[in-house]
Order: sequence, then structure tokens, then C-alpha cells
Amino acid sequence: MVSTTAKDKLDPAKELGRTVVQGWFHVDFNSTTDITIVYDVPATDLRVRNHQLNFLWQKQAGRPGDKITVTVRGKSVSTDLAVDREMIFDYRP
Repeated sequence: MVSTTAKDKLDPAKELGRTVVQGWFHVDFNSTTDITIVYDVPATDLRVRNHQLNFLWQKQAGRPGDKITVTVRGKSVSTDLAVDREMIFDYRP
């Protein structure tokens, strides 16, 4: 299940065997906006192995390094999308 605060439509889909969120949202020129995406899928869809969760956020071609924050069960990582970002979260079962 995916929910979002974006006014425009973002849809979950399967791509190369992975669950992805894709779509477009409008941001006025020379302004910023905050969008929250709640991404709730089975751990098997997120490639959980060896007590690690791998999360890949791909940079949109032509965009600058947009700021992002990823939060998993209260733990957050903040960075930018100057390049594709892979985040690895360790957990205990």
C-alpha cells in the first residue's frame, strides 16, 4: 500500500521484480514543496536479506540534487539526490 501527500497522482507498480512508486507531481517554478510517501509493502518485496533492508532511490534525469529523508521505523537518513542513493538499514529480527 502506498499513500502520499502529493496533490498529483503517484502510483505503485512492479518494475524488474521490485515494487516502485512512480508518477509526476507539480512544483511551481522557483519554489519548494514537501511530499510524504508512506511505502508499506511486505519485507520480501524490499529485498530483505541477512537482517538488512536495501532501499534504492533513483535520481530523476535532469533534476538537481533534491533533498530527501528516508525514515524506517523511527530511524532517519537525510541526503540528496545528486546521484542514485542506495540505503541499507540493519535490523534485528
